[in-house]
Amino acid sequence: MASATIDRSSIHPPALGRMRILIRVLILTACLIRFPSSSASPAWEYRVTLDEQGTQMAVDAHIAAGWPMELTVDAGAEPFVRDVEVFGNNRWTRIPPRGTSWFIPLCARRGCRLRYRFDLERAAHVLDQRRLAQWIGGAIISTPSTWLLRPWTKKRGAAVKITIRHPKGTRLVTGIQSWKDPDAPRASDPKVYRMDTGDFYYATPYTLMGDFQLYSLRLADANLRVAILSGELKVSTTDILTWIARSASAISKTFGGFPQREALIIIMPVPGDKVSFGMAVGNGGASVILFVGRHAGTTALAHDWILIHEFIHCAQPSLDSNDRWFKEGVATWLEPFIRARAGWIGEEDAWRGLLKGFPKGQPRSRDRGLANTHTWGRTYWGGTLFCLNAELEIRRRSNYQKGLEDALRGIKKAGGHISEHWTLERTLAAGDNAIGMSVLSTLYRKWANTPVRTDLAEIQETLGIHVRGRRLHFDPRAPEAVIRRRLILPFGQSTISKRAPNHR
Repeated sequence: MASATIDRSSIHPPALGRMRILIRVLILTACLIRFPSSSASPAWEYRVTLDEQGTQMAVDAHIAAGWPMELTVDAGAEPFVRDVEVFGNNRWTRIPPRGTSWFIPLCARRGCRLRYRFDLERAAHVLDQRRLAQWIGGAIISTPSTWLLRPWTKKRGAAVKITIRHPKGTRLVTGIQSWKDPDAPRASDPKVYRMDTGDFYYATPYTLMGDFQLYSLRLADANLRVAILSGELKVSTTDILTWIARSASAISKTFGGFPQREALIIIMPVPGDKVSFGMAVGNGGASVILFVGRHAGTTALAHDWILIHEFIHCAQPSLDSNDRWFKEGVATWLEPFIRARAGWIGEEDAWRGLLKGFPKGQPRSRDRGLANTHTWGRTYWGGTLFCLNAELEIRRRSNYQKGLEDALRGIKKAGGHISEHWTLERTLAAGDNAIGMSVLSTLYRKWANTPVRTDLAEIQETLGIHVRGRRLHFDPRAPEAVIRRRLILPFGQSTISKRAPNHR
């Protein structure tokens, strides 16, 4: 605090009295102020303790003042919140629910401490939904927004600290990001994690408790935890880990590093002979769940595209559901080219699926633009057509030296990965800033509220892609064949020979 010198000779007696009062008030105020420590205090803090079976939760929470007095959990999970009590006047007071919420004015006015129980086992059986709680074999998969009672708000920018204790002999792993500060606990201490207050309104990373095998894959700049749920698989654990590691390596080469410092990968054995489904969940962390057929062999893993698709999502910020078309379009567009660069598929394979899918993304009658038309075709393939047009525009305006990937790498470098929730406008602006030209934002303003058709025949002609029966043929003399060739440039190769071979 800066010092000040007072000339007492210039102060009349009444003024001197008022000054003494003011000094006493300032001293008292200074004594009451709690200066922040080296690590900022969280707005909300939770201590979660699991019972011996890992199915019942006891939660002790601290909520800072200034947040709404209405507290809630994810819709559908309210019946499994039990015995909510708030501490005030040196005693615990029971708070009954009103509808699907708990209203505690004390929390809003002064901040509060509260405690409650959550019946995770019953929630998993009754709800049976991955986004809430679900039994899978001998494990429960859930999200923290299911069992953490919190103020009803979308406000972002304040930290949430979560400590989870579970008995020895029980397994727990989560995709929530670790709490990193000077006071972080040792590895043997209870696990401590962090989220943002706004993360709870959106999807949150998976947490897994119960029977599963846990492995660690350490990359140059990230640690991936791989949880394999109970159930027979034709492929070995080594096959699974190798598949994940090589996919992560391809993503790292594409984006200049893996998108997250840490992520949880959940392998769920299901009927079938291939990888049939995947989902990436973020906001406050990163987790990917993959459905692997029990009879899937190493060939099925080698031909899989789903893991690359989900890893691309990890390199994008989480967006509002209405803007899902952008993240799905990016992943659908980029995935085949990443696999082609890695040498897993050829150029013909990379383009065949895209050419088949492009027409599904064209606007139909009553289409109101990508921002307002949320059909499957417009979400996945309309978003892909947006990326195709963005790719061509960036290449042309940069004399073919830059592409959409440069914008996507810029988004990731600016902090736009799946742990963070961004607006679409912020995402596109970060991409444009990285390439030094306003392409994504300008294109979005054109496509957002207006149906725009893409002349696919003209694009195929200029890129030199010709369909002949069941085969694709590529013309190296096409006007913009250089764009096509750059899209499958092998990792580590930065230039194209002046005379590119005609594939096929």
